[in-house]
Amino acid sequence: MLFTSDYSMVEARRLVEAGVYPAHHLWGTQDLEAAGLSVEPIVAGPSCVRLTNATRRKLGDIGVERAMFGRRSASTVCFAADSASLGGLGLLRRIGLGAPVAAVIHPRVVPIRFLRRAVLRSYDLVFTPSARIGSDLVALGRSPEMTVILPWGPDLRFPGYQSTGDEVVVSAGKMRRDVDTLAEALVGTGIAARVYSGRRPHTRGDISFAAAESFADVLGDLQRASIVAIPLQDTSQLGGLTELNDALALSKPIVMTRNPFIDVDIEAIGCGIWIDHGDIAGWRQAIVHLASDAGLRSEMGRRGRAFAETQWNAELFGAGVFMALQKLMNR
Repeated sequence: MLFTSDYSMVEARRLVEAGVYPAHHLWGTQDLEAAGLSVEPIVAGPSCVRLTNATRRKLGDIGVERAMFGRRSASTVCFAADSASLGGLGLLRRIGLGAPVAAVIHPRVVPIRFLRRAVLRSYDLVFTPSARIGSDLVALGRSPEMTVILPWGPDLRFPGYQSTGDEVVVSAGKMRRDVDTLAEALVGTGIAARVYSGRRPHTRGDISFAAAESFADVLGDLQRASIVAIPLQDTSQLGGLTELNDALALSKPIVMTRNPFIDVDIEAIGCGIWIDHGDIAGWRQAIVHLASDAGLRSEMGRRGRAFAETQWNAELFGAGVFMALQKLMNR
């Protein structure tokens, strides 16, 4: 089977091969290669970039799609690690043209406009790490059988997942983070924190705000974190899962904004504390409580890592992708 990957994972593959990036960011394709399948990244040529931009990606990444369509065969599956890049190929599938299309769906899927709805229904197979997103996709008219919910957990073999300390509260998320609520909760506590906010680097009391250009920029701080804080600005869609994965793999306790799109119940597992959206007092109480009890932090971190090892990791996701693709090709 030739398994074709879209451009978005080309850089991720390079970093994983260099040993500086965890393999769960390859969305299972590394497991397909290990099983003997050919995984070929396709990168768009510059001539199609303007057309893709002009259509606002509503028809996908046209350069990638053009290359994939031209090289299709009976043993080809076109795959994207996002919901939009192969939208045009998906629509062609609705009229019986092209190779099967598979995609990972992880942002919000409803409410959406007609074309987007048609694209999501057109994919032969989709994967999602969220049961709520899976339900939304089925409600849009997708087949439950070909809408696969999988545990997108951390790559526990990544050598960078080694704790080096228990020193500072770290918030490392890049998108839609409620940094202001977290900062207000921390001010006056005397607890040191490192917050990657995307804003100009500065300090406020014991809080150091930083900007990150790469995963390597934040990994060192995550390794020495006492608590991983994941404050979410928008709980109407999936968010914070990458940072949650890092915390589980590094055996760090978690304080996180409650989000119905996250399938990891950190309180039921015993590895973290949920906080309601915008609850400054709740954030302060949770962080102060954990900061005062090293034994509790250690036990919560241990429980989180044990959960990842048994129920929520990259190997389980990859195995699920492989099984679903085999089923697709045998239909």
